[in-house]
Amino acid sequence: MDAKCLANICAFVGDVPARTSSHTRRAVREPRNIVDVPRPGVRVVIFSKDRPYQLGCLLRSIEQHVVGADLDIIVIWRADDAALYDPVRATFPNVWFEREQHAGDFERLLRSSCGGRDFILACVDDAFLYRPVDLGAAVRVLIGDAAVLAFHLKLSPHVTWSHPASKPCEPPLLELASTDAARLEAFPALVWKRSAGEYDWGYAWDLCCSLYRSEDFERVLEVLPSEALAHPNLLETRGAEIIASVLDRPKCACFARPAVAVLAINRVQDIFRAPIYDDAPSLEALNMESAPLDYAAYRRLRFDSVHLGAVFLRFANDSPRATVTPTPLVTVIIPARNAARTVMRAVESVLRQSVANDARVLVVDDGSSDDTAAIVGAMSDPRVRLVENSRRGVAAALNTGLALIQSKFVARLDADDECFGRDRLATQLEFLQANLTVAVLGGAAVTFWNDDDGSSKRVDRYCVHPCHPLRVAWSLNFSCQVTHPTVMARTSALRCVGGYSEAAAIRHAEDYDLWLRLTDHDAATVANVSDPLVWLRKSQTSVSSTHRQEQDDAALTSARAAYCRRLRHPVDARSAAAMRRPTDHYDVEILADAANLLLALETAFFLDMPGSTDESARRATVAIGRDVDARLAEIALLGARKAPGTSAAKRILDLWARRSPKSTANLLATLFHSDSTTASNNDTE
Repeated sequence: MDAKCLANICAFVGDVPARTSSHTRRAVREPRNIVDVPRPGVRVVIFSKDRPYQLGCLLRSIEQHVVGADLDIIVIWRADDAALYDPVRATFPNVWFEREQHAGDFERLLRSSCGGRDFILACVDDAFLYRPVDLGAAVRVLIGDAAVLAFHLKLSPHVTWSHPASKPCEPPLLELASTDAARLEAFPALVWKRSAGEYDWGYAWDLCCSLYRSEDFERVLEVLPSEALAHPNLLETRGAEIIASVLDRPKCACFARPAVAVLAINRVQDIFRAPIYDDAPSLEALNMESAPLDYAAYRRLRFDSVHLGAVFLRFANDSPRATVTPTPLVTVIIPARNAARTVMRAVESVLRQSVANDARVLVVDDGSSDDTAAIVGAMSDPRVRLVENSRRGVAAALNTGLALIQSKFVARLDADDECFGRDRLATQLEFLQANLTVAVLGGAAVTFWNDDDGSSKRVDRYCVHPCHPLRVAWSLNFSCQVTHPTVMARTSALRCVGGYSEAAAIRHAEDYDLWLRLTDHDAATVANVSDPLVWLRKSQTSVSSTHRQEQDDAALTSARAAYCRRLRHPVDARSAAAMRRPTDHYDVEILADAANLLLALETAFFLDMPGSTDESARRATVAIGRDVDARLAEIALLGARKAPGTSAAKRILDLWARRSPKSTANLLATLFHSDSTTASNNDTE
């Protein structure tokens, strides 16, 4: 292939598709510090039509879960039978109900609802909040960053599927909205460039639990024609079309923890045919006397979409789950070596947990030469235990701890890290007790640097991995997708696979090797949450800093062994390395082998995947397929650039073309074939 043809290909395709499912999504280094503001006033405007029960659920959830702001709530409603709304109005006497009855009422009521407060929270009646939300924190983000247009309460990094579009929607790069450690622990907020998002992550104008400055909201109303102000759906769609040209605020924000869901069950609007879950239970027979939604059930489960078809009701005779057991429910193992400066903070962060009475701390001292053992040994708290090990390494220290504990669950923490907030353990216990197929649960982390005296944290980055178990298992083929110090696991599951390997060949990657072995048995056994669970200390002496090459080599060794187990035949080391990092200047023949390895692993992965009718599993397979497409495209373009006109490069492009016949691969293959044919004819002549 000549340079001109290659240029045409690259110009047509553009950049190599981004891969997001197997890479940590990281923030830029300098998040803003949120300004201090008095307790803000927020006008909540709710749009409701023929859904009195769901409106009551939304109002009840706002009453129970919204903190940090003074609220005025206005409901603009329509109903074929107005009497159905009487019980809701009687239950919430402090809410202002405005009925839409005649043409022009919606625009009039909408405009009159906007004045009097500096911020507006727009909501629809099929949404509800199932977790506490600090609306004051959201307001501070809008005040502190003029580039942020909206704070979307419905989004979190867990959202990877757009139900309205029926397509994956990967979270874009996320940055922390604040450098204030205390505020981050309470309600961690994230900011992103809207142009980098797709579907749910790309919406600027959204009436489903989104917070705006009143001046911005009113500006949109001023620009829209009257016909767009006749219905909430028209207001949303037409507003989304024009908002970028009206307001120069390119960013949006959300919280790191999921808090809002939308029950996409009963379609009542008559403008657009939004998709609903046809097999979901009907809510039409429910009223204010019926059982309310069970918010705790929604907290225990993590969903990949904002729009749900799952209905959980809480009945009066439901008893709370027991949280105290005769033996500790969870033991936090902290391996430590020469950690005298930090181990006390690590242990104390566990003892401050909301479930600390059901937790124990086991510090395994790995042959420290400083005062680490003396400091831990001097702690009088009976929940803390010290075990002294000879200097045998992290894996051996963890196996020592794993052999000693009696708790059902085991959690990890490094001696120089700290639990994030007071609910790290509670969050993971709640998830694992509700999701019995998951054996290992990791989470997001916030990295930080300490001042010289160790007195304060300098916040660095928010780091999160894929959350759904199938996406985690697939992404593990390319890199470690579980942050080890954030992990909580079922003790029996770790013991079943023999704990951590102490083999010298995988030293510094013992955690990665363990996750790979666990997913050999069941691809749905390792998961993550988007909640920050750990403060991860940055240090020039960390393993990732001082032993980077050894860690990379050990990771490749572990991954290659996993490939061999899955494919049941040997895998060439160079092909494995090229598949994981194709840009590391590999020969095009090796890239061709890497492409074949990628497709073979995909086939084997889906053959080994447990059968499931779960909708989120189907969505995960779609996302995995997209990831394979992007990786194959990257390898194909690299091959074309490295060795244009060679048979190996053509083989890769042919693989891509056969996989995506309706994509740009067809044109790539055509261009490549034409050029190769022309070159052959010229050679013959």
